[in-house]
Formats: sequence, structure tokens, C-alpha cells
Amino acid sequence: MKGMSNQIFIVCSYGIAALRLLPAPFFSFRSRIVSPLSISIICKIGLLGLIG
Repeated sequence: MKGMSNQIFIVCSYGIAALRLLPAPFFSFRSRIVSPLSISIICKIGLLGLIG
């Protein structure tokens, strides 16, 4: 963007994203029961962490 520094642009875009995403947990209608972590899920998370 011409006339705006990169740092200000990043701060503004992060602020807009935060304002948009912060209310999401209050309006989500998921079940409140959390399934336990199995070793398979932990391995998949670790693999995605290594790849990403």
C-alpha cells in the first residue's frame, strides 16, 4: 500500500482479523465433550508439525 508503512499495515490487518475471530468461540455450537488424545492423533499432530 502506498503511503502506509508495512508495520502499520500488519498491525491493522492483525487487529481486523482478531476482531473478526474473537467472537467465534461464543457462537460455536460444538458439543462440549472433548475426545481423549490417542497416540495416533498425537503422531499425526507431530507429523504435521514436522512437515509445516
